[in-house]
Amino acid sequence: MDITAVLALAVLVGLVVGLAAYVTVFQKQQPQQTQKAPPDEDEEPVQGGGRRAANRMRGRELRNRRRNEQQQRAAAAAQPGSGSDSEEDEEEDEPLNRREQARRDRQDARAAAEAARNAKDAKISAYREKQEKKEKEREEREKAQAEEMRRAAEEKQKAEDEEAAKWLGMISVEQTGTIEEEAAAEDQGLLGRFIDYIQSRKMVPIEEAATEFGLRSSEVVDRIQGLESMGRLTGVMDERGKFIYISRPEMEAVAAHIRAKGRISIAALAAQSSDLIDLEARVAPAAAAAGSGKRMIDFDDMVAGGEPVAVA
Repeated sequence: MDITAVLALAVLVGLVVGLAAYVTVFQKQQPQQTQKAPPDEDEEPVQGGGRRAANRMRGRELRNRRRNEQQQRAAAAAQPGSGSDSEEDEEEDEPLNRREQARRDRQDARAAAEAARNAKDAKISAYREKQEKKEKEREEREKAQAEEMRRAAEEKQKAEDEEAAKWLGMISVEQTGTIEEEAAAEDQGLLGRFIDYIQSRKMVPIEEAATEFGLRSSEVVDRIQGLESMGRLTGVMDERGKFIYISRPEMEAVAAHIRAKGRISIAALAAQSSDLIDLEARVAPAAAAAGSGKRMIDFDDMVAGGEPVAVA
């Protein structure tokens, strides 16, 4: 049986026994007090009722009550086991205090365990976050390195492709260079012959030049204008379809004459121009037909590839 239950039972039995003893003693003493109680010194017969008589009665009742209380306390003190009530109460409170202390200890232990568990969880969480951060940084570095390697590989491949294309272009140029050089040389010769043809004849009909070089009249006009814009031919085109070649020194002589005269009429300038401009052809008629039957000149290629030639 639990010691606490035993103690509680013992206390209950002691209280019952003490109460029974008290009742027994009180019943025995009550008749004696009634019989032997001496008359009160101050007790006087009540005469008539009055305030003084009422006060004496109240005082007598109070004294009797005090006397009874003293007797009851004495009887309770005389009962066996009455002196150990306080000790029993203390013994009864002692298990309660131990249980309360044990309960508090358990609560403290649970709180400490909970705090330790929370601290451990926080430490584990911080460690995991740190590891995840390191892993993320590592993945980013690897990704950046892979991207850099890919870009470097692409640049290298691009450079190799460009180098290969360059070599292929050089090989193609080398293979076709001889043919192009020969064609350019031939065209350059035709360009020089076209210019010499005009310069030597001074006055060249457009139709005659077109027949000479196998061109249309409009093409001859376009080529003469192109050579004029390049500074390789100088002259004027008249309304009769002739190109009159005037050398640069002759044009400078005409300009100097105009500046010297100040204002001069067209007729006077035309009359004087025969002295300033030589319109005599420099070739024989037989030589003019020497170039007939030649292939058509490629004027665009000659102009694009030829170097400027000073016109005498």
